[in-house]
Amino acid sequence: MPRRLRLVGGGAALDGLGVETRLECLLPSFPAQAVQEKSAGADLEVSASPSKIPGYDNYAGIRTWLMDEAYPESKGAIGMLNGDAAVSKLIGDINRETLVDLGATIVYDELFPLSGVTDWTPYAQAIKSSGVRGLVFLGTFDSLSKLEESLTNMDYKLDWIDANNNAYNDQFIQLLGRSADFQNNVVDLSGVAPLESDEPAVEELKALFDKYAPGAQITLPAMRAWSSWLLFAKAATACGDDLTRTCVYETAREETAWTGGGLHVANDLAEPLPPQPCFNVEHATSEGWEPADFGADNGLYRCDIPARELSDGTSSAPLTLADVGKSMNDLE
Repeated sequence: MPRRLRLVGGGAALDGLGVETRLECLLPSFPAQAVQEKSAGADLEVSASPSKIPGYDNYAGIRTWLMDEAYPESKGAIGMLNGDAAVSKLIGDINRETLVDLGATIVYDELFPLSGVTDWTPYAQAIKSSGVRGLVFLGTFDSLSKLEESLTNMDYKLDWIDANNNAYNDQFIQLLGRSADFQNNVVDLSGVAPLESDEPAVEELKALFDKYAPGAQITLPAMRAWSSWLLFAKAATACGDDLTRTCVYETAREETAWTGGGLHVANDLAEPLPPQPCFNVEHATSEGWEPADFGADNGLYRCDIPARELSDGTSSAPLTLADVGKSMNDLE
């Protein structure tokens, strides 16, 4: 591996595959988002805006709000539709455990092939036949838009569909067509400021995109990546002439209320566990995304429902330096 100081702003569905090599190379990482169990919370990783927290499900907030407050009748008729892949099935296990722990009854739980579905009608019919009122979907947003087209064509409207926050973009709105208003798509941004907000940091980011990447779409991963780069830049600047891996990593870890300048809720990078409890929900319409009425109690966010700690059966430990025969004493 070439001699590098760090990895910054990355994200990949199979990010756990490279963690062992990264640790063997003593390479710090400032990811935009971590996905797999081995990656999220691994040694020498600093997540400026964590998308996954080891040992916790940070989507307990939106689940509680949806089933206990906004749509209580949906609690007895939850559906799960999940891509048939190791990564998404593990996430499905976490969601299933949380839903059951919160008292939900799952009436439909199915996998679909990631190689592609030519006709979503059978899935839509099964969802309708099962009487699903709240649906957790784990897959790509283009697949979900096709499923919703089938549901809408058969005039079946759910109380809510958790589209997962990868769907938080303009393309999904366009693909939904009339389902954008007929169905109720929600996403949890996990404490990242919505692009629709007037948060100064968001406005500044939009201005930078307009100047340097006109026409490019700002995505949720891009916002998280920006925060990661800001964190690295601040730490590297503070290190000055002592610009080493150790200095950059340890300086970044000293941040106890990192917000990326206001791009997201404050995160304690020195003590990331237990994770901060804040969440925020967006709702899809044909005119675009808008904030849902989710009971915000802290500016843009709601912070009164803690992340749920997972059982040992659905949680595995991230990789450590000790797993590859290294220690912090080896870091330069």
